[in-house]
Amino acid sequence: MPSRTKKIVRTWAAPTGEWQGLELRAIDLWGGWGPNRGLAEQYLEVRCTDQPLLLMRRRYWPGSDWSGKVVWDAASVTYQHGTRNPNIQNLTFRAEDMRQSLPCLKANIP
Repeated sequence: MPSRTKKIVRTWAAPTGEWQGLELRAIDLWGGWGPNRGLAEQYLEVRCTDQPLLLMRRRYWPGSDWSGKVVWDAASVTYQHGTRNPNIQNLTFRAEDMRQSLPCLKANIP
């Protein structure tokens, strides 16, 4: 079986307030052996910093790199890719979905 290596490329900590205790991470997963080794998949995950195993993960292709920005607002957390490529969409984690999946948020989100 080919080896797989997880590389955390970037981490964005949530601002203080309703999202406090969360972080969004950009992750590259590398796989294969020797000359066939390459980038197998990429994803974004939002997780509780005090309980890191509690997370939501979505596959995502950021384009050539993870140079976008993260917007934390009352209804969602959105990764904005920052490229001009029309084939790359922003990715949003909605507050409602996160509240159901991440117990660390239940006290913070109305």
